[in-house]
Amino acid sequence: MKAKTGMNRGRLAQLLLFAFVLFEADASMIQRRNVTPKTTGGELYLVVRNGKFGYIDTEGHIVIEPRYALASPFSEGVARVTIRGEKDKTFTAYIDKTGRVVIKPMEGSGGNFSSGVASVLFGGSYLYIDKKGRWASLASYQNAEDCTEGLCAVRMDPLGPKRWGYIDTSGAVIVKGQYDWAEPFKEGIARVGIMIGEPYTKDGAPAHDGKEGYIDKTGKPITELKFDKAWDFTDGMAQVRLRNKWGYIDKNGALAVPTQYDETHAFQEDLGAVKVNGLWGFIDKTGKSVISPQFEFVNDFSEGLAAVRRRGENLYVDHDGKVVLSPPYKSLGSFRDGLATFRMDDKAGVLNKAGKIVLEAQFAFVEILNGGVIRVEDPKRGIGYADREGKFFWQPTY
Repeated sequence: MKAKTGMNRGRLAQLLLFAFVLFEADASMIQRRNVTPKTTGGELYLVVRNGKFGYIDTEGHIVIEPRYALASPFSEGVARVTIRGEKDKTFTAYIDKTGRVVIKPMEGSGGNFSSGVASVLFGGSYLYIDKKGRWASLASYQNAEDCTEGLCAVRMDPLGPKRWGYIDTSGAVIVKGQYDWAEPFKEGIARVGIMIGEPYTKDGAPAHDGKEGYIDKTGKPITELKFDKAWDFTDGMAQVRLRNKWGYIDKNGALAVPTQYDETHAFQEDLGAVKVNGLWGFIDKTGKSVISPQFEFVNDFSEGLAAVRRRGENLYVDHDGKVVLSPPYKSLGSFRDGLATFRMDDKAGVLNKAGKIVLEAQFAFVEILNGGVIRVEDPKRGIGYADREGKFFWQPTY
């Protein structure tokens, strides 16, 4: 947790103004280097060349020259970049998809945009800015999460007996600080908790002993703070634990599936994985067994298939438990846009739903992005991108 600062509102405003004008000349210089920016309405992908970060399009054309010390993927049309100044001092700025600086370089670190705002760590406290670089609120917080569904979980000691609550993207307090932790909203519901007993063990480690529950966007409780552990909502259901057994609640807070399982996974495609006597199977939202417990390992369903392991064999099964594919590989991933990752000899590759290898297992890390774009990363070769047929439009580089 970050230490809270006691700066007053006037002093804070002065520092914020100073941060934005201090490196205005640097921002202008960056824009002059890109006097004829390319425009794109599509995806841009982060690449590294000669140790500098930039962006390419889906044809492998450089849209924004690699010139940043660090950079992040685009989020809501803007990306966070790090600019190195004199004496290796670094500053955070935000650019659009033409490479134009839309928020001038500032001291401190910033987060990615979500719900139209981004959190910025400045002078030991967190604030939120909008896409024009304006402060959403002059209030500062000891800690702040990314905003989801228009609400932001923040730690605000002065506004309640506990620490965590929620503000909207204009800075208005929606749920006063009253929890020891608060998670981002998912499907209109957020998970919150309070600490029970001492927050730390005798050796100084976090104790993590508490009770969790759920609230809606007005702060109204969906459940009591009664669960020993809980997870976010997916597919209209949330996993909860009571007395060391797992079950599921629905969005009304009712216990839709009793707490009776050793372990559970989140619901996906109306099915949830549950573990009984050491083996995994799948149930529906009423708790009825759809695929009997028979697997040593399972992934969640995606695009109609789930990766499982039965008697040491890795398989893909459909919603009825029927084997659709039996690739001779380990660590099968979930399908996305018709592609899935696999591993062989500690290297990752990509296959399609016909079981055909699209990209040979030769990289340390592989990820399937939107539209079937394949991102690869390897310590010796760098970061690269291939299309859904496995053809590289950007060879791995560092």
